[in-house]
Amino acid sequence: MSGLFFSWFGDGTGQLSGLVSYQYGQGANWGSASVADINGDGHPDIVFSENGLALYGRGDGTFTENSTAGPSTQCHLAEFDKDGHLDLFCAYLNYKNGEYYLESHHGNADGTFTKTPVFSKGYSNADFTLPFAARDLDGDGYLDVLGLSADGLVIFFGRPGVHFAAPVHYAFYNVGGFDQDQGCPSLIADYDLDGNPDLAMPEVNGIYITYGKPDGTFDALPVIRSGLTTGYSVVADFNEDGRPDIFTSGTDGLQLILGKGNGTFAAPVTVQSSSRPAEPILGWFAMLYLGDFNGDRNKDVIVLDCCRTSESTWR
Repeated sequence: MSGLFFSWFGDGTGQLSGLVSYQYGQGANWGSASVADINGDGHPDIVFSENGLALYGRGDGTFTENSTAGPSTQCHLAEFDKDGHLDLFCAYLNYKNGEYYLESHHGNADGTFTKTPVFSKGYSNADFTLPFAARDLDGDGYLDVLGLSADGLVIFFGRPGVHFAAPVHYAFYNVGGFDQDQGCPSLIADYDLDGNPDLAMPEVNGIYITYGKPDGTFDALPVIRSGLTTGYSVVADFNEDGRPDIFTSGTDGLQLILGKGNGTFAAPVTVQSSSRPAEPILGWFAMLYLGDFNGDRNKDVIVLDCCRTSESTWR
């Protein structure tokens, strides 16, 4: 579709005047945008999040149109390779394998971006769906990518050569929020004045803030990963150490997550994998029932697969 937008010019007194309209061509998509001088001519340019469409400012409120970086979405500007030119980082959904790719496109001196990404790695939606900002959170000189996943906030810490570490998850921010298309990088600020960047997210009933630490982490609680999708769960002290543990069913099967007693948990231990064939349960719809079913005074779990005719007891 074509797009039409307008420029108003400030006169320094708080008034706007001098309306100029501009229409750009077919196939362009509206969405959030980044404003920066990407071709070094002294005029602000606009890069739209959808497909990385770039409009070069002429300095009179009108623009010339540039080709896109490719079939990407949620594109934003940042300088990853330290060559003095802004690069583009985006998400790309591969419909063939269902993975979301974090990609970075090299920025050229003329304001164009490479079609082929210099970094591209696919993740499930539990690990990544879109980026929204890049900041050096841990002060190591490499930009880190802040993004969203089906679990909430996710951080990819930057590494040399425009590479990124495995995602770090936080149970923060409902990804169904109304502001998803706005990106929210402007809400990254040092709200408590401790020298570390904090993150605020507009959401239902207000604005939520998680405070940053010197190592680039945040004080929001980490996500307890117990499978790609968790179905049902029960809580009990299964190892009798006085600390509550969690037992789950999900796409990875049955998993036991032992509590440490400080609000955190050990890595999940798979009790039975859902990849085992036919009879042994355990799809992610398996329902769990807690009790002492054999009279030995230890916690047992009955697992009922609602989509099959079998049930099993785990002790």
